[in-house]
Amino acid sequence: NWPRDFAPERARALGFRAEDNFRQIVETYIAEDLKR
Repeated sequence: NWPRDFAPERARALGFRAEDNFRQIVETYIAEDLKR
């Protein structure tokens, strides 16, 4: 479960980016984590 009041401003300020949809989350996982 995610916190209700999740605020990603600090992460964005540090250069992190969020995927726009669930498909992008899965594609990123496959590309980055399944290579190992």
